[in-house]
Parts: sequence; structure tokens; C-alpha cells
Amino acid sequence: MTFKKFNASNVTASVFLIGNKVLLRNVKLNHAGGTLMLNGSLANGNHANILELSSTLDRVDIPGIFHAFDNFGQDAITAQNMKGNLSAKIKLKGVITDKAEVYANSMKGNVQFSVNEGELINFDPAIKIASTAFKNRDFSHILFGELTNELEIDGSAITIHKMEIRSNVVILFVEGVYDTKKGTDMSIQVPLSNLSKSENSTLKNTGRVGMNIRLRAKTADDGKLKVSWDPFNNASKQRKEESNQDSLKTPGLNKK
Repeated sequence: MTFKKFNASNVTASVFLIGNKVLLRNVKLNHAGGTLMLNGSLANGNHANILELSSTLDRVDIPGIFHAFDNFGQDAITAQNMKGNLSAKIKLKGVITDKAEVYANSMKGNVQFSVNEGELINFDPAIKIASTAFKNRDFSHILFGELTNELEIDGSAITIHKMEIRSNVVILFVEGVYDTKKGTDMSIQVPLSNLSKSENSTLKNTGRVGMNIRLRAKTADDGKLKVSWDPFNNASKQRKEESNQDSLKTPGLNKK
């Protein structure tokens, strides 16, 4: 089966048409070297189409699936930036055109994922970190151990829960919001063990931070991403304050 950039084989599915809505149930197929299962719906509107889906991916090639889905309507991480095998549980809701193109910043949802045999290529935040704290190391092509995390997607903004990145050039713990449109603000913990780079580097996550220094990657007023020292973890504190303020603005949240 081929549709635009999406190629699949061994497809099985149940399709139902109810009014202006198409329901997909128990879809299973092979794509980009792995397996994809999903349930979803597509509601036809006057000016746009509402897409809702719940999907499970098993060892799917990252560039392949990102290319097929036009980077899921965001440009924070693209098919050109990352390689590896992706396993994930995904819940997404968004708006697509009649040409099956994702409206910019319309996607919202949650992704629980694991990436194996991963590579990060010319990823701007990583290169900015290198220019601040590791000027003698090449961050343009990073090989890393398993990445396991949960992401919240809201248009162009991707909220990253605390995640260990154990790579061939550095060990980092990162969390925050990465957003190429409205501005990035991320906290980065750099264990002091990075100062003595081991020749026998093991790319297996340990979860141990140890003694560390803190950095902050934040979009400046000129629109460029700047990395600075953040010894008092102001980035996390400000994000929590903003989150609390947003919660107070939510109608009915405090009503019993």
C-alpha cells in the first residue's frame, strides 16, 4: 500500500464510515522496517479534517517514519536530525488538509518512546552546548545508548520530561520545552564525570547524575538559542511558576 510518502506492507484493518467520520480499527502493517498498529478516526469538516489516533510502534526506522508523516507537523526534530529504531506508544490529535498535509502547530498529544542504536546529527541545541561547555568535542554526530522518555506535544512545542542521554561524546540529563517557533527553554545537567572522558565509553544508561553543573538553553530576544550557566536551576523554577499560573487560569479547575 502506498499513499503519498507512506509505504506499507502486510496491511490488515477494519474501516467504518459513520456520517462524516471514517473509523480505523485494529490496523496492523509493516512500515520502515518495523511494525505499526493503530486505531483512529478522521472527521471531515467544512475547512479542515480532525484526525485522532492511538498507535503502537515496534522498532520502526526513525528517518523513514518521520519522512512519511512530514515530521508530524513540527520541525524541532526531523528526519535529517535523528537515526535509530523507534518503539513507542502514541496518542495524537490534529488537523489535516484535504491533501493529507498536517496543519502547522495543530498536533497535540503524548508520546512514550524508546530509541535504540540512535544517532543525533547536526542538532542545534547539542552544538550550542558544545560551544559553551565542551569546546574540544565534536557534537555534530552523536551516537547514544537507549533513549527512553515521555514527550508532550502541543503544536511546535515539545515538553521533554527528565531524560538521560548517554552518548559517545558526553553524558547529559535534560528536561524542559523545545520549541523552534515560540522559544525553547531547557534545563541541562552535566555530570562532572564528563571532564575525564573514558576511552571505554559504555552507552548504557545508569540514571545516576552525581556531582554536576547546570546549564540553561533558552531562546534569546534575537531568536537565537543561547546556552548559559544556571547554577540555581532557575529554568526549572520559572517553568513550574508558569505552569502553576496557567493552571489557575483554567476555568473550573479549582471548583469542587
